[in-house]
Amino acid sequence: MTDSLFKWSDGLPVGGGDMKKSVYDTDDDGKVDAAEEADHAAEADHATTADSATTADAAESVPWSGVTGKPTTFPPSSHTHSSTYTALTLQNGWENYGGGYGKASYFKDISGVVHLSGLVRSGTAGARITVLPEGYRPANALVFRNYTQYGAGRLNVSSDGSVKPEADAQSGWISLDGISFLAEAEEEE
Repeated sequence: MTDSLFKWSDGLPVGGGDMKKSVYDTDDDGKVDAAEEADHAAEADHATTADSATTADAAESVPWSGVTGKPTTFPPSSHTHSSTYTALTLQNGWENYGGGYGKASYFKDISGVVHLSGLVRSGTAGARITVLPEGYRPANALVFRNYTQYGAGRLNVSSDGSVKPEADAQSGWISLDGISFLAEAEEEE
């Protein structure tokens, strides 16, 4: 069998590629350089002291007290993350539903995503429920599908922080659960 790219012997290609001995066996001892390096690393694994080892594998045996230049504080000790919800200030007659349902609230996670939660009722139809504080607002107006007393509804969250049901929404209960969005990046001073 022949092919314009390869010579063939017993149905297999021969002589193709860049497998030149001068590239892979630079000291011409009949052993590929990568295999020699692996042999040396294996010898270092069996070294009796860290001084006689030549690979990083021996560093596993260094006690923590023997490590120099290590930091004295670590990020977890220098800051905290809270997943505690903060109560929303309700407007236009909207109030927490009560009866064991969650109060209207919000929090921002470590990734900068704001999460709303709670069940509100009895507000002015189509009127703003609340205004989110700066740092908890989206960069652009967003539209969400949510649950209401009358079925599926629409909730708008504006870049000014306003949280409003669609204009023709009835004033039964409205769920804020599941409303999540990335907060607008805070400007560096």
